[in-house]
Amino acid sequence: MIINYFSILIYIIIMIGYICLMRSASLSNPCFWHIVFSSIISIGCLVLIDVSYLADRILLFAIFLSLISLVSTWVFLFSKSRIHSSIKSYQSKLVFDDIPVIKKRLVVLFLISLIISISYYIAAGQNIIFSMALGSLGDDYATARLAMYSSDRYLFPGVVNQFKNTILPVLLYSFGAHLYIKKEFSKFKLFVLASMPLMIILLMGTGQRAFLAYAIGGMLFSTYLCFKPKFRYILAFCSPFIALFTVVTFFYKSHQFSDIDTHPLLFSIQSVLERIFLIEQEETIHSLRYLLHLPDSFFSDWLLQLVGLIPGVSGSNLPHEVFYEFHGTTRGMAGFSTLVSVLHNAGFWPIPLIYCVFACLIFFLYRRFLNGPKTIFRSTIYGFSFFHLSIFVTGGPSTLLNNGLLGLMFLLVYRKLLF
Repeated sequence: MIINYFSILIYIIIMIGYICLMRSASLSNPCFWHIVFSSIISIGCLVLIDVSYLADRILLFAIFLSLISLVSTWVFLFSKSRIHSSIKSYQSKLVFDDIPVIKKRLVVLFLISLIISISYYIAAGQNIIFSMALGSLGDDYATARLAMYSSDRYLFPGVVNQFKNTILPVLLYSFGAHLYIKKEFSKFKLFVLASMPLMIILLMGTGQRAFLAYAIGGMLFSTYLCFKPKFRYILAFCSPFIALFTVVTFFYKSHQFSDIDTHPLLFSIQSVLERIFLIEQEETIHSLRYLLHLPDSFFSDWLLQLVGLIPGVSGSNLPHEVFYEFHGTTRGMAGFSTLVSVLHNAGFWPIPLIYCVFACLIFFLYRRFLNGPKTIFRSTIYGFSFFHLSIFVTGGPSTLLNNGLLGLMFLLVYRKLLF
């Protein structure tokens, strides 16, 4: 345990030093927030690591190697560029409402996304949230959720996810921001009251809570890029969704209530916290112990994952295999960190190169954004993109693309063509 505590202390010192150094450049900055989100996984792993295992020792060194690679690259790039002046210049700009210029074409894209999303649930046979609201959910929540995303009913997720989970929320936020800037507050309130239930039903219809969290995170990043919101407004915006997450978790864990002594509501909150701070970290450590005994992938698993984004192609089965190893069933996917994915696909020594390249890509994308126009649609696309890059701490490249980056890349190209 001494090694664990010492490792955590060193990690926190490096992280806090970097955060203090970059605090003036934290405006929805993925170079800043990626370190914050990755610390949740890394510190949790450092707590659980058992150095008597070879895999755990490799993970220990890999955590620090990746952290130092990211931090040193970003500190060097920020010190050698004029990005701080670009940030100040961007903050001083007034946001321009570009929605009226392209409104008709965005409405068409919104309708296409809506039709694809509704068609998906019709083909899948049900929408869990809608069925719960009507009281017609046949199976218990946990069974229905597994059937939706871990069986043949989970149809073409690589394509559908882009429209349902990414393009739709981006467009809804853009329309809402357009009404807000025009100071049509009555229409804005009606729009929010109508769009929030729609977004909840479509994004959480499979029973997965993550996509709604991604949408809310993307909206928060976009808000800080477009406006200067007060904290109380952000809190008021997030509170209903936090309550909703707790309620959904309540239903998800309801089959376990008979076996516990804790109050069901407290148990639900505890389950959410465990999912964030414990379960992913445990699966990361156990997954690496298992993967270390498999032949080296040499990027073949990443290739299979990317191929799996094509409709009708199954892709990599590794997350199901690892899940089966620990749970005895393939109806589920093991969640392990991006670092473990790198170790399995590339090995230990390429870690500095991979993370330095990743750091450079994020930095130049952020700088490109700051030097461009401050418009609603552009800032919203980049806000969602920066959020996804910030939380890219689990899974491989296909996870990042499948969670929404592919749809955001399409929107950037679409916007470029419109202007």
